[in-house]
This record gives sequence, structure tokens and C-alpha cells, in this order.
Amino acid sequence: MVTAAIAAGLQVKECGRLELASSSSAKRVLIVVVPGHTHVPSSGLKQLHDELQLLLPEAVLLVAGMSHLHHGEQTALREDDIDFAALQLSQEISSKLDKIEHDTGMLFALSFWCLGTGGLIARAALSWLTSRQDKLLTYVSLGTPHLGLFLPGLSWWYWWRVSLWRSCCSSPLWLEQVTHSEGRRVRGSRLFRLCSADMLSSFRRIIFIGSGTDFLVPLSSSALQGVSCDANKVTPVVAPPDLLNGAPSSKVLLILLPILWLARLRAWSVLLALLAAVLAALLLPSPPGHFGRRLDSVKMQFHDFFKTVRGELEPGLDRDLAQLFLSTLPAEKLLKVEVWPNKRSWRFRQGFGSDVLYEHEWIKAMVARYGPSLIATREEKSVCS
Repeated sequence: MVTAAIAAGLQVKECGRLELASSSSAKRVLIVVVPGHTHVPSSGLKQLHDELQLLLPEAVLLVAGMSHLHHGEQTALREDDIDFAALQLSQEISSKLDKIEHDTGMLFALSFWCLGTGGLIARAALSWLTSRQDKLLTYVSLGTPHLGLFLPGLSWWYWWRVSLWRSCCSSPLWLEQVTHSEGRRVRGSRLFRLCSADMLSSFRRIIFIGSGTDFLVPLSSSALQGVSCDANKVTPVVAPPDLLNGAPSSKVLLILLPILWLARLRAWSVLLALLAAVLAALLLPSPPGHFGRRLDSVKMQFHDFFKTVRGELEPGLDRDLAQLFLSTLPAEKLLKVEVWPNKRSWRFRQGFGSDVLYEHEWIKAMVARYGPSLIATREEKSVCS
């Protein structure tokens, strides 16, 4: 694992193969930028497009669904089904490739730069692009929940919001698919089957980028944190010591004692205030520091309790899925990247993928570091011990 500062206030931890900054062996490439289901500001997409075009003027860029944008939202990729969005994407790519190859008389390679669930859409679209497999060059995903969203990786704030959304109305199918909830068995979910399919091995380079400040998509899902770079070795997800040990169940139950005592005394106003404080502590993101880590360990105990009672999650299922997915990825092609700001802020994050991946200076830094791998066959070096 190598840690480097690539911009003011931004650090990355890299594990895998990193491209050297060489301009040799450049190819004609179509770079497809794939937004996800959730909202990405149109200004962020435009800046990403401009930065890629400035860095790689020889490449042709396609921002999927841009011709159908309304009020800055990627409506063309907001369909209920990941597979339907993938079919639309594959048709758009095939049409664009046919046109530029006909106009230029040259063959084009194909690279992807994916945001959020756009990474899942692109993976699913590859099943309709089998005739283009020999042209696949580089796959880059930012904040993509490759393994879906498992508790306790999903914060309580989003877990309750998603649960309320699903209870009060018909939640979109893509959300059910990402949370492995569209069927009775997780092992039969669409995302589980997508992880078992050999979709990405045809790429020459695979780069997974995740943000440590993303309160929705954990690094274990976006950047395969804790999984060995060696495809034959899968290690448990490494958590901070406070989270790894967890809080004993007996200590968690001590929270109920003052509640019962206040109920016996009929101190209703104090009891309501205490319940409000406990609920806020569970729902809101934990503050930084030792207290926040201890609070996270308590939340994990409640997560495990609720999921066990409801029978929604098998023990070790997330590790099994990580091992299954990693077995389809050639280790020599894979680069895993964790993005951390030097000064972490305690505030809400919205949507798939932290805004650390969409802010101006950091978009520029990410494109400058990983953009060149989209177009050229380069000499590589290992950055993972």
C-alpha cells in the first residue's frame, strides 16, 4: 500500500498496478463517462468532460445520456432496472463507435470513467458489447458499490431513510438491486450474479476508486478495502481496532437501564429527551475521534441484531461476495485507490459517491493522476507491498 498526496488537502492510498507517465503507444480511444442513478451536478459532469478533453485531446469523449439531460439530472440513466439502463448504454456506445469509425476510417479502443452506480451499469452493459471485447482498454470507477450495500457498512442515517422509503412507497428497482433486496435470497440477487460474471477481465487496466468520507458506499464495496491484491488471497475487511473488537452486547443493553428507570419514575419529559438523544446518535453520522469510533461499535451491535432478527444477511456473505468478485479480476490489472481528505469534515454526504470525488480541485487531481491510463499502453510499476 502506497500513500501519496495528489492535491492540496487530498491523499490517496493505492494498491496494485500504477501507470507511469509516458506518452508512448497512444491509441485512438472512445472514453465513455457513465453517470449513475443518483444526481450528479451538471457542472461537475461538464468539468469532468473538460478536464479529460484537456488532458487527452486525442481521445473522443462520450458522456452517456447527456443528450437527454433535464435540469442537470441524468434522466436517461435513472431507469428502475440496472439492466435496462445497461441496454441503453450499450446501444449508445455501439452507435457512437460505428459513427466515428465510419467517419475516420480508424478503429477505436474503448475506456470507461464511471460515477456511482454508473460503474454497475457499465459492467452490466458489457454483456451486450461482446463484439467489442478486444477493444476494451481501461475501466475506472469512482464511488461505485461493486459489492452492493451491506450492513454495517451502510450508515444508520441512510439505512433508516432507505427503509422508510421502501415502506412508504415503491422504491426503484435499482435501489432494491444495490441492496440485494429484490428477491428472497441474497445469493440469487442481480448484483450477486453480476459479481460472479467474468465481465472486467477483458480490460487491460481496472481502477477502483473509493472515498473514505463516503457515508453511503463503504470502501469495502467501492475499493475492495481489506481484500488482498492477490486474487488467490482474500483477507477479512480491516477495521479500526475499536470497530474490530466491537462493543459487548451486555454493555449495549446497559443503554436500556436508564430508560426503564425513568419510565418507572414517570419522568416523561426527561425520558423523551433521552430517547431523542439516543435516536439522534444512532441516525446521524458519528463524530470523528475516539468517541465516534466507540459509537460506531455500538451501532454495529444494533445492526447485527436487527439483521439477524429479520434474517436478511448470512454471516460472512460480504466476504464470500468479495472473494467471488475478486476471482474474476486479474490481479496484475487491478489498482485499488482509497481517497482521503487531509482534514475530514463531519457533515452529511448525499448520493452514491462522496462529493470529495466531484469537487473542482479534486476532479482535476483525479483526472491528472488516472486519466492517462485511459488511452495508452504503458509501462507499469507495482505500488502494493
